[in-house]
Amino acid sequence: MLLALVLTITAIIFLILIMKLEVEINITQKNKDFEGKVRLFLLFRLIRYTISIPAIDMDKETPSLVFKEKGEGTGPETEKKTKLSVFDLVRSFQKFREFLKDVKGFYIITEKFMSKVTVSKLEWRTWLGAGDAAMTGQTSGLLWSVKGSLTGILSRYMQLSSPPSMEVYPQFQHFMFATVFRCMVSFRIGYAILAGIKVLLHRKKIKKRQRTTLNHQHGRNLHV
Repeated sequence: MLLALVLTITAIIFLILIMKLEVEINITQKNKDFEGKVRLFLLFRLIRYTISIPAIDMDKETPSLVFKEKGEGTGPETEKKTKLSVFDLVRSFQKFREFLKDVKGFYIITEKFMSKVTVSKLEWRTWLGAGDAAMTGQTSGLLWSVKGSLTGILSRYMQLSSPPSMEVYPQFQHFMFATVFRCMVSFRIGYAILAGIKVLLHRKKIKKRQRTTLNHQHGRNLHV
């Protein structure tokens, strides 16, 4: 009985580790109208979970970003607004940079994980008009550069099963902004878990080394 239970649990864990997680990202925006969804699929799409991406706007009164998320349900549609101060954003970025410094080999771990990620679909189309022909041309050229850089990064670090579709349509006659972004990536859950464990072990090792160094320095100061 115990052996059967152990074998069953082992089999379940093994299946979870080799199971593929598919992540589908769909973003559509036309001027101020925004809709974004992230869909997660497991077990040949039998298990599905959807996450709404909040729209981002600038607060007119304070230097903050406003995330607008529409509520979904059977009742009337609601809109939830969350403010994030620019200063909080900078502090979060600084903490993340400190985390990267603490984790030795973080880039190597990330690069190895990204090499296991497959991009099966990537489509990014943008319609852009700045109200001025010269400004529209310059902005469209800059956007083409951004999209080209993104394609280069993905093709270098990830597996592309089909060529990306990147388009920019300049609208010289009027002011507008519209974009459609669709992306599908997949990877085995075991690779993500392994990468997370490696990051935690590296960070733990570095913190232990830092404590040892501080103890040695404290001991020298006492003898002086």
